[in-house]
Amino acid sequence: MFSRDRWQEILEVLTTNWFRTILTAFGVFWGIMILIILLAAGKGLENGIKADFGNIATNTMFVWARNTTKPYKGFPVARNYEFKISDVASIKENFPDLLYISPRNQLGGYRGVNNVVRGLNTGAYNVYG
Repeated sequence: MFSRDRWQEILEVLTTNWFRTILTAFGVFWGIMILIILLAAGKGLENGIKADFGNIATNTMFVWARNTTKPYKGFPVARNYEFKISDVASIKENFPDLLYISPRNQLGGYRGVNNVVRGLNTGAYNVYG
């Protein structure tokens, strides 16, 4: 219900303590603005991740090897490991729920790219096969 006396009292308090009113309004404005910025940044990050993974199937998994970090049974640290074609059969045998296993070669990628030359054109790209 509209009450003229209540509104006059509210306006009187606001104009009497004008500095407190301005600080309160600024605090509310600042809080809402920060909330909007954080929500927008979160949504932008979500959209960016979805765009990066947009062309990859949701039920796809990639496995690759890197250098070892610990010695094992006399083998040195930082030795290079490479998967072999025989590993495909071993994976299929140990994980029967997998529908497809497809090995692929990759040049470049993690911490590096390969220079690709065709005619007079040169570029640094990841190469898959």
